[in-house]
Amino acid sequence: MGHKSKQKKKNREVREQENTLSTSTTTFAHKSKSKGNVLDLGAGNKFLKSDFTTDNIIIFLIIFFATFILYSQAINHPFNFLDDNVHIYENPHYDPVNFKNLLFYWTNPYFSLYIPLTYTLWGFEVLFTKMIFNPPYPSTLFHINNIILHFLNTSLIFLILKKITPNIKLQTVACFLGALFFMIHPMQVESVVWVAERRGLQCLFFALLGIYYLTHHYKENSDLSWKRWFIFFIFVTLSMLSKPTGLITPIFAFIILMLFTPINLKAIGKLALRIVAVEIMVSPLMFAVVNIQLEFATSIVNTIWEKIYLIAYAFHFYFDKFFIPQDLSMIYNKHPSLIMDEMVFPTLTIIFLLVIITLLALTVRYYKKHNRPFLNSTLYGNPIAFVLLGIMMFIAGLLPTSGITQTSYQQISMVADRYIYFAMFGAAITITSLLYIASLRWRQIFLGAASVWILVLAFLNFNYASIWKNNYVYASYIYERNPDATPAIAYLFSVNSNERNTEKAHYYLRQLSRLTDRMWDPKNRLNIVKALIYNKEYSEAERIVDVILKKNPVNELAIELKAQIKRETATFSNSPQTSSL
Repeated sequence: MGHKSKQKKKNREVREQENTLSTSTTTFAHKSKSKGNVLDLGAGNKFLKSDFTTDNIIIFLIIFFATFILYSQAINHPFNFLDDNVHIYENPHYDPVNFKNLLFYWTNPYFSLYIPLTYTLWGFEVLFTKMIFNPPYPSTLFHINNIILHFLNTSLIFLILKKITPNIKLQTVACFLGALFFMIHPMQVESVVWVAERRGLQCLFFALLGIYYLTHHYKENSDLSWKRWFIFFIFVTLSMLSKPTGLITPIFAFIILMLFTPINLKAIGKLALRIVAVEIMVSPLMFAVVNIQLEFATSIVNTIWEKIYLIAYAFHFYFDKFFIPQDLSMIYNKHPSLIMDEMVFPTLTIIFLLVIITLLALTVRYYKKHNRPFLNSTLYGNPIAFVLLGIMMFIAGLLPTSGITQTSYQQISMVADRYIYFAMFGAAITITSLLYIASLRWRQIFLGAASVWILVLAFLNFNYASIWKNNYVYASYIYERNPDATPAIAYLFSVNSNERNTEKAHYYLRQLSRLTDRMWDPKNRLNIVKALIYNKEYSEAERIVDVILKKNPVNELAIELKAQIKRETATFSNSPQTSSL
């Protein structure tokens, strides 16, 4: 009897869930047919009341404290040895911070980047820091602002998830866990604790503001005025001025708004045309950014098939790190030439796709078994559409940095943790959609598994973030996992040289010398040549100079160093010579 009673109760809950979902989708379908501008002042007040309810405010507070508990250790971290100097504390255009120097970033690329809004806001932070502290300036304010931006992005993702998820039981819990996953995944550590990656946080912040704004109004009335679209265009522009990745914001918006668009060619075509119009409006900025990147990048692939393989490899890499986030690093040294020699089998990617296909098949079976209509007038509330939405956004978020376009950093590595920050929005939607499916039938199993996974990710996140507290410790961590990471080796060599630790400095210098042929910037090679000459390792220094002069016979610094090697070799001809490495 007890078992039958429990089964009846469970069936009754399922029927209630189905009725709630049916009512929700039907109500929205009725709204989507309405015409005219229904978004008056009353709708604005309703928006404020619906999005800042007591439940949501409690969620915001939980996200706030969780974010600061995980990342607060970064507040006392120093500036990182990679790029923080050229972007911030050794940036000549911040000495002093004034209108003329800040205007430079709006009229010129700097360090092969055109991100004027990011540099301008950094400038204000530098100015504020200089007013309070004496040199050397601490990184405290920069780290705090990074953490705040990550909290705001997580909160916006939570609100967007609630906009696109039907109002069913456990809606808030599913959206909260999806947003928490975005905030907590260990691959997010690099974007949050590395000051130079503010551009990624800021880029996504403006993108999310635009998507949130558009989703709210489009859900109320799909016939939006051009004023609404122009405001969205402003958000897209601010996102692109923070980091070029912002150019995919309209694609994200199109994928999300498809949930609320009637399933007919006229409605879909109308939405597509307006998204294309926004893309056309931002195209001058987009082409300018792409041309700047191509100017500082050199060709790294020869055929279209190589490019396709590199893109496929990038997706395989991110899927692996997504599911098993171990041995994370700022520098992976996945140079295209090395990737082409590394044939891999995408095991985890295939497993993930099989799991998704199985879940979708079970969902279809569930709908047929309960005689429920699989499609309404829109895709809103459709579980399969919801899952595919998240996967499509995850893929779209990775496309700009997967090898489709060329960047200067691809000479070092095709992949980086920070490249997944935008795509994690799609991952959050996928997690929420799976929990949404679970709410139909397998609620306890999925909620339990999601909670355990998030706790494990939180532990890995905290542990990885703690390694960033000391530059020497982190550079050593990178070198242990990647013996070919030239920026980390160069930093270790520099520290040991300055501290007169001759034996270790000599060891790291030999490692750098071994890797000079992989360095794409001749300046880095010539800096190593200088260090080799200082250590009287003339034969290796001459070998590297000859390689540089073979490619560029008029390189003045290389010619000068070649002459210096000959002079010193003649002077110390009686001294023992170090053989080539």
